[in-house]
Amino acid sequence: MVNKFLSLTLFIVITLASQAFCDTIYLKNGRFLKGKIIRQTRTSVTIQRKTGKQKVLRVNIKKITRSKAAVKQAPVVPVESEQLAAPTEEASLAAPEESSATAAPEESPAAAVPEENEANSTLEESEAVAAPEESEPATASEESAAAGITQSQWNAERLAKQNAKMWTWGIDAGGDMWTMDGKEFLKTLDSYKAEGAPTSATMTGKVTQGKLGGFIGVFVERGGQLRLGAALGYGVMPVVSFKFRYSDSGAVPFTSDKDLENKITYIPLDLYIKRTSSSGKLVLFGGGGASYVMASTDFKFKDEAPSVNYSYSGKATFTQKKVIPHVQAGGELFLSESISLNFSAKYLFSAVLDKLTGDLKANGESDGKHRMIMRKGPYGETFSSKGTSSPLASNERPFKYDLSGLRINLTARYYFGGR
Repeated sequence: MVNKFLSLTLFIVITLASQAFCDTIYLKNGRFLKGKIIRQTRTSVTIQRKTGKQKVLRVNIKKITRSKAAVKQAPVVPVESEQLAAPTEEASLAAPEESSATAAPEESPAAAVPEENEANSTLEESEAVAAPEESEPATASEESAAAGITQSQWNAERLAKQNAKMWTWGIDAGGDMWTMDGKEFLKTLDSYKAEGAPTSATMTGKVTQGKLGGFIGVFVERGGQLRLGAALGYGVMPVVSFKFRYSDSGAVPFTSDKDLENKITYIPLDLYIKRTSSSGKLVLFGGGGASYVMASTDFKFKDEAPSVNYSYSGKATFTQKKVIPHVQAGGELFLSESISLNFSAKYLFSAVLDKLTGDLKANGESDGKHRMIMRKGPYGETFSSKGTSSPLASNERPFKYDLSGLRINLTARYYFGGR
């Protein structure tokens, strides 16, 4: 009787202990992992096995079976103290008959335990022996093989899983190649030639135009293989300058010099979407945004006619601010988990600046706020200025910069903590 009681107790303990590790993850390749599921995320499931914790990607899971509540403890038939006492000779001789008579009620609860959980545990118990041998990856290669995928696929999914858990941010810096339309400057010369200046006069003009600008910025991204990002920066566009010289050696010698230098800074905001290739090294992206552009043109002039004691000089800084939209597309090559090279093309729309205004100082005195214009005179068009309140005459038009067009960018990026 005592032996049967101990056997029944041992069976119940083993059954209850097995319930702590009876969750099963069935993989698409036909294998399975047994243990206790301790965590689930959008991309993975973590199971506590006898050999330790293991994460499994959801894309490789066929189904999951979870354990029910712990098996209720089977009732134990109370045993009278007299039965546990040392048996007499008569009781000893009757023990076989008494054990046969009492076996049924004592053994029936124990026999009912497997039947009560047969639906949930038969398959798990039959495969429990094979689980450690078939599904115990020790390396990335073994884990990818157990999941039924190649090593490169496993790496890509691992990277996607890691990126999906957190925001990624970093800094970037680079340069852009871009050419602004400088024809506006040269219209003074073209108009002068078309009008037919006197033979005693000469006019020259030279445009100096940079082609390389630069910028720095910060960015933040969210997602895995498909990722959304935003970037904010500060940049400087190439400088454009123009030197204009007019000289007339006629009856009243006259000279006029005008120097202009345009500087443009901008704050770009980019929104983009990017997709990682299967290798994880090449990323293609596209998006759009807008740049807050700040243009500043330093204007200096000096007109002289020494024979009549005439001299007029002045300077002004004409400025304009404008939001300019753009679209862009390109690719990103990762040299490591933290460093990448980014190549893109950006196209600017509606990027004409034709409302440059500033305070003009002539002969050392302020002449109020003026607008930068082109004025057509007897010998063609020339740079000039006019008060902002008065309308433009028929021979006047706004001076303008046209920033529209394609720009090529090359950027180096650094991801804090890796991508």
